[in-house]
Amino acid sequence: MMNKRLDKFLNEMTVSTDISQYPELIKPVLYKVYTESLVSEIADIQPLNSPVGKVYTLFSSYGAKTDEHVNSANSTIIVLSTNTLSIDDPVSTATGTGTVLYAEDNKILVKVLTGHFLVNQLIGSSTILDVITNRNYIRRTFKNYSGPMSTSTGEMSDEIPTVTHELIGKTIEVKTRKLKSKVTQEFIQDLQAMYGEDFQKDVLENEFASEIIQSIDSEIISYLKSIATPITDIVLKNSLGMQSGIAALSEDIYANLYKLTIDIMRNTKRKKNFFVLADAATTALLLNSPLHAKPQADKTNTYMMGKVGGLFDLYMDPYSTDHYVLVGYKSEDADLGDSGLIFAPYMNTIHEAIEADTGKSVFFNTMRYDYISHPQDTTTGVSDSIFFKMFNIDMTDIPNLANMQNDRR
Repeated sequence: MMNKRLDKFLNEMTVSTDISQYPELIKPVLYKVYTESLVSEIADIQPLNSPVGKVYTLFSSYGAKTDEHVNSANSTIIVLSTNTLSIDDPVSTATGTGTVLYAEDNKILVKVLTGHFLVNQLIGSSTILDVITNRNYIRRTFKNYSGPMSTSTGEMSDEIPTVTHELIGKTIEVKTRKLKSKVTQEFIQDLQAMYGEDFQKDVLENEFASEIIQSIDSEIISYLKSIATPITDIVLKNSLGMQSGIAALSEDIYANLYKLTIDIMRNTKRKKNFFVLADAATTALLLNSPLHAKPQADKTNTYMMGKVGGLFDLYMDPYSTDHYVLVGYKSEDADLGDSGLIFAPYMNTIHEAIEADTGKSVFFNTMRYDYISHPQDTTTGVSDSIFFKMFNIDMTDIPNLANMQNDRR
């Protein structure tokens, strides 16, 4: 679904005077790019009105009853094997220090003073089992955070739980990509003669859009795979893949797929709106499980293959030579800017020139855009995203499926 900002961006797109006989070409090309590409399905598209800008998202974090200045940037939630710590106790590990702001069962809310905390580190004699970002989590992590208390205590107490609403932004600076297409004058003349001028423009429109879509989407897929947090690879020969039948091959894949969605839900407090991206062979396995999958034709997007798990859209990566599954979060509201990936177009132009030595029409497409992960994804940007997770699949013992990628190319 196109959001209001993208619709306004396309409607106000100015056409270069250098396009000469194709002044109406750029808008339908860009419309196809921003409605039929993979990025249009899995990202929020936030057009920029300058080459450097910011993208924003709103979220809430919880403070403590004794410190209203706590926010998501200076606090974290730690799950311990056992907990003997209380409010105001110091916390120290090899990589970080802090102060306990709230404690309940084996969980503590910590104001971070220096560094950071890691799983498996020791706080005293207790092992850190998990470190959770303080983003809208405390009400679910700490059951008694806001009470209950008696009426008399509530009337007298000045220790009121605090909720901080923050507008988080990330700076984005567009980069330039260029693509050149050549068309002979004979080709254009033949199209006009055989099918008419309208058909000729449709062909050029589809070809240009297809090349731009492939260029953007292959770049986006590589980016997502580079930032996604990996879990242990699956070796099908050592799992349920030893059983007969293609449906059995997919069971381990689905088990890990569901684990990734739960991990993302727990780390981001997002739910339900996830998508799955997989290579051709893995997509075939996923779709051949009647228990989990529902194939679904989508005439507007060639990447969309169906639904898995009853909820998640499945997209096929046609460019991959590896076997993998990647799960990511996509916001329900296209105008909210809350998806795990944000794509920011700034300027697109198509210029036409004639080669002096060949007489060919040369179309130069200049694309200026960039993309970033969600502003809340405060990670290093290398294999540690909280919005995208993935695992690789070893299909060595299933050569017919493993070779599917090579067969398709």
